[in-house]
Amino acid sequence: MNSILAATPPMGWNSWDCFGASVTEAEVIANDDYMADHLKPYGWE
Repeated sequence: MNSILAATPPMGWNSWDCFGASVTEAEVIANDDYMADHLKPYGWE
């Protein structure tokens, strides 16, 4: 088994996993704001 680690982990957000087909624009914006405030320092874009 190869134990090479990626330089960064897979990063992204999938609204379907959280909200299904009922996701709203406000929920997407709120999640984007949270990620920008809390995850950007760790390499998320």
